[in-house]
Amino acid sequence: MIPDAKDIGGEIGIHGVPDGMDHWIDAGQDWTWGCIALKNADVNEIYPFIVPQRTILVVDP
Repeated sequence: MIPDAKDIGGEIGIHGVPDGMDHWIDAGQDWTWGCIALKNADVNEIYPFIVPQRTILVVDP
């Protein structure tokens, strides 16, 4: 859940982490500006299924 005091910016992206920084995901590090951050291997796994401007993402916490 995004805290009320948190500004999520104008867009929400899905992206990986800088090389060697997968531990940010494991630790739940809050480092994006409202985006959904994944390990790079996970981004590579979902990339073939994404169609720009057409894919709908439902986040179910």
